[in-house]
Amino acid sequence: MVLQDIRRRLTQRALQTRFTIGFRGSQLRRPYFQARDRHRWQHLLVAVVTCWLVVCPGGVMSHGMASAHDRELSRPTLTTTNPITAPIAATASPHAPTDEVLSHSPPRSQSDPPPTFGPTVDPATASYTSELERSGRDALDRHHYHQAQRDFEAAIADYERTQRWAEAAGSAYMLSRTGVEMGDLIAATIALDQGLAFLHHLTNPPVALSAQLYAQQGYLQDANGQTEAAIASLELALLGYQQLDDPLGTIATQIDLASLYHEIGLSQRARQQLMVVHEALDRVPDIELHTLHLLHLADVELAIGTRDAAQNLWEQALQQARRAHLWDVCSTILSRLARLAHDRGDLPTAIARYREAAVIAPNPMNAIAAELGAINSEMAIESAHRTPDPLTPLTFDPANRAALADVSNFTSLTTVNDQTSETTPALDHTALDPHHRTIETALRLLFDRINALSDSQAKSKLQVYLSGRVRDWHHQVQGWAIPPRDLADGLRLSLIDRRQVGDHRIQAQVTHELGQLYGDLGDTQAAIDLTQSAIALANQAQAMGSAAVYQHHLGRLLMQANQPEEAIESYRQAILHFRSVRQSYTASDSDTQLSFQNTVEPVYREAIGLLLQPDASQAAIREARDLLEALQVAEISNYFRANCLISRSIEVSKIDPQAAILYPIVLPDRLEILLSLPNHRMLRHTVQQPQTTTIAAAVAARSSMSRSRGLEEQQEAMQRLDRWIIAPFDASLEAAGIKTLVFVLDAPFRTIPMTALFDGQQYAIERYNIALAPSLQLLETTDQERTSFSVFLGALAEARQGFRPLPGARTEVEAIADRLPSQLRLNQQFTLQQLKDALRYSSHPIIHLATHGQFGSTPDSTFVLAWDGKLNLTDFRDELLSRDEVRHGVIELLVLSACQTAIGDKLAILGMAGFAVQSGARATIASLWGVNDDATAQQMTFLYEALAQPEMSKAEALRQAQLQTIALGGDYAKPFYWAPFVLIGNWL
Repeated sequence: MVLQDIRRRLTQRALQTRFTIGFRGSQLRRPYFQARDRHRWQHLLVAVVTCWLVVCPGGVMSHGMASAHDRELSRPTLTTTNPITAPIAATASPHAPTDEVLSHSPPRSQSDPPPTFGPTVDPATASYTSELERSGRDALDRHHYHQAQRDFEAAIADYERTQRWAEAAGSAYMLSRTGVEMGDLIAATIALDQGLAFLHHLTNPPVALSAQLYAQQGYLQDANGQTEAAIASLELALLGYQQLDDPLGTIATQIDLASLYHEIGLSQRARQQLMVVHEALDRVPDIELHTLHLLHLADVELAIGTRDAAQNLWEQALQQARRAHLWDVCSTILSRLARLAHDRGDLPTAIARYREAAVIAPNPMNAIAAELGAINSEMAIESAHRTPDPLTPLTFDPANRAALADVSNFTSLTTVNDQTSETTPALDHTALDPHHRTIETALRLLFDRINALSDSQAKSKLQVYLSGRVRDWHHQVQGWAIPPRDLADGLRLSLIDRRQVGDHRIQAQVTHELGQLYGDLGDTQAAIDLTQSAIALANQAQAMGSAAVYQHHLGRLLMQANQPEEAIESYRQAILHFRSVRQSYTASDSDTQLSFQNTVEPVYREAIGLLLQPDASQAAIREARDLLEALQVAEISNYFRANCLISRSIEVSKIDPQAAILYPIVLPDRLEILLSLPNHRMLRHTVQQPQTTTIAAAVAARSSMSRSRGLEEQQEAMQRLDRWIIAPFDASLEAAGIKTLVFVLDAPFRTIPMTALFDGQQYAIERYNIALAPSLQLLETTDQERTSFSVFLGALAEARQGFRPLPGARTEVEAIADRLPSQLRLNQQFTLQQLKDALRYSSHPIIHLATHGQFGSTPDSTFVLAWDGKLNLTDFRDELLSRDEVRHGVIELLVLSACQTAIGDKLAILGMAGFAVQSGARATIASLWGVNDDATAQQMTFLYEALAQPEMSKAEALRQAQLQTIALGGDYAKPFYWAPFVLIGNWL
């Protein structure tokens, strides 16, 4: 029986964990309750009667009414004349149980002693088992749930009469299991309360029984959104299994705990727990536990950003699950793999995997979720056909609300509102092609199937998700596949059900979805009221990620209602919530697994757009600048999947009174350029044009940086950008005596060399020193007096590990070594260990690496190549964290002379920023594209000759090197040869 419980619990939790099927970044937490009972009222009646019969020492079973405050928070504020939501308040139960009723095991404080367990008696092998209990177990095994329920209730009454408290607790546990199988969490919770109450009659409760009850309690608490309480209960269960020396129970509970750590965002802690389990599993030859362990570990790997590792683990788990005939687990894994394919743009593969997942799923909810995923990918194909422009990565039109993010396991609560069926536009069936009709029909069928399910948390999530997809379809074809009134009816019933169990998290999601429905149909005030209620509920549930998304949507609604000041404040609150999420958790998940581009970034950009009105004050412009700086920090933190950056306010005028900072900001309807001058004055220039025009110009400029393009073509492309970015401020820069321009670049401009901006006569590098900063808040400004000038040189000139040879690398490093004090490690001498030792122990202020490398979209795909392997950014950072800067000094300059950004990877430039931020160096010089060997060798020689001069800044040295390269003439005068190298960080 214990092994059965373990497998059941882990399988259901595996199906529960974050199953991503959202459109453009949204996610759905996998449903995990089989809903077989169509007559739930009967179970509620039995549960209420049972509750009255139970004697509950210590007040465990005391049921009270929800406080007036709680009821008010959970009731949407609506006008009673609205036909959609008017029935909500009228039908809501005034006796919804409070959170305290459901959370029977409050988290223990560190000072509380661990519980004491008694003899190890398993209820399955107790000395006395009644015929009624045996009959109930047999009925449960045969899925005859009503019979099992009646037998267990009768067995409990029999045990109570004879005061066999352990056996009564065991039957209550089985009754709770039956409630879970029926999809009736209320009945399951009441039965569990009985079991816990019976334990109070025993001086030394049986260890196995106690562990089972606590594990069941954790399971139910998690199902009701009480994750912290669930962790406390599972920790008690783990103590019991460890006391029993039960490897199966111990491993299963550890996996459960890891899943919950992952759920609240502690993904690194979850990974550590699962790695401990990995070692223990070697001693347990159970294929199901191995499979479920791989599934959970893959989920965690995905959360921390190692997507390839997650895919490999899922594929291993899928093979094992097929061999063990674990079809629900197979379905779950296929859906996860489908989501990966969806995210990578391989929509046909995603659809095929979702379809297979739906076909093999024994659980109807899992099948429905997989089918929704397939529809979601089909809708993405339709959307791409309608808007095929590939140059729109920053489209944040509020009308395009398709699945903004699954911040709380399915909080992609998009928008739709229903007034009356008469005023709702209907689909023109004659205008739809067969594929459109297929999507519409599928949505209707799924709507009917979901409504036929018994009430549960999973059903509520499916209803919310389906409503969002129907609204996405409405946005695409301007018609409703399902009448909004019908969607709202289902959501209302879900809201009532979730109130009854005190599930504030899902109440918030359902309430927010109702608000989105109102917003789409034009009832802005009702949408505002509902969204405010959803925010209050999310705060009650401590779902900060969800609250942030809801605040963002509230800001949009307030703008529609022409309340700009209130809208700005709502945006500020959303940003504060996002910051608290980033500071509280390592990688995101559940509430915190935020699709950055679709969820976080739009909040910052829309807030910046609101602040930069035509008549914006200096204070508003400074706030917009600060928000852009904060966005850059958040973006790099998201790249690392951890809150590993320390940001602070920087006054550039105190560092360099001859430096100015330029901020190009791409907004949907315009390009804003902000200039920060040393006298604290902010200037602003606006280019009124759609973002597609800006992005197309940026793409054209980057594409011109090719050896095959003519010089005039390159200069023309760069002159267009110069007219937008620098030219409007020429007079102000000259009047302020500016010698250095520091660029904090928005995404479209990050792969473009600002040194090559052309005013028709000169390049920017001929007029100014040029530097880049990912964000001035991350700038290393510690004073460092140059006491020596020496360099560690590592180079790989020969072909290695599939990479082509770099013959110019030998010439480059030998030329530098001839001119400067240095330590040279070439080819076989340039090993991973030599590189690690240089990073950790070298006292050279400059580290120069002439080797292959790549700046990729994740820390693991960002690396430098040594003779015997790759050192990725994470390992690079770990070595530098161990560096004793007191003994060895700081790294003044890191030069990566042959690394380049991954071609076609929009996030790759973050790898370069990541190296700059995490290298520990005050500044980094790196290349934007694959460089020419000879030109690079020449330019690096010029660079170090300039750096050797007294009082020479790094920015000025790079400028001199590039000017000397241009002066060589011929092809070297083309930006392709001299412009790829950029200076990131402290330019002095």
